[in-house]
Amino acid sequence: MLKFLLICVLLGVTSLSVLARVQKISVKGTAICNKKRLANVKVILKEKDTVTLDDVLATVSTDSEGDFEISGEDSEVFSIEPYIVFEHDCNIKQQGCVRSTEFEIPKKYIDGTYDMTYVTLDIIQYKDSQKC
Repeated sequence: MLKFLLICVLLGVTSLSVLARVQKISVKGTAICNKKRLANVKVILKEKDTVTLDDVLATVSTDSEGDFEISGEDSEVFSIEPYIVFEHDCNIKQQGCVRSTEFEIPKKYIDGTYDMTYVTLDIIQYKDSQKC
């Protein structure tokens, strides 16, 4: 009986992986802090997972003008749930601390490009967190 259950589970997992499709997402924009472009901001493209840890699809840093372009892909049975995280020191009073600001990416941009234009990091978002 145990052997039968194990075979059923393996077949189920194999079937799900066959049904999965590759979905891509690209995001671009300019990080700003207090109306100034912000260089060297770490930008992380992630995808929410219900059961396991969220997937990191790609990581880049903003250039000297605060601009970034990032792309990634993931293979999922259902629609991916991408989001982007900016790790920065905009309006941080304590030196050495880093604030993480998270933005969801609308599903309509899956397999396309989401142009965030200007990403204002001086406004604290409800999902912001700070590490010192």
